Amino acid sequence: MSFVLSGEHSFWWPVTIRVPADDGNFKEQKLRVRFLTLSQDEFNAAISDQQFADHELLARALKGWDGVVDDDGQTVPFDEENKGRLLSLPFARIALAEAFMEAMSGQKARRKN
Repeated sequence: MSFVLSGEHSFWWPVTIRVPADDGNFKEQKLRVRFLTLSQDEFNAAISDQQFADHELLARALKGWDGVVDDDGQTVPFDEENKGRLLSLPFARIALAEAFMEAMSGQKARRKN
């Protein structure tokens, strides 16, 4: 199969978020997200300020989701407000950033311990 060099490329990618639980463990919750492929220049600009790297990168790259519900099990629509709510959760932002890096690099993300 030939490589397709397109103007803008987006794709669906599975993400597992490890949500802290009351017992000191985590509950794994899964969703699919639509990421936009960023150019190297866009990627570099998004991560140039290390303090906000994940948030800025994901604010640009995250373009949709499937499998996000509220406390009542109702679908949460993807919009800028809800995207901001998701990105404000450190454990969600870390999982999304790791998934995006995995997709961009073609390799599993390496966790720093």
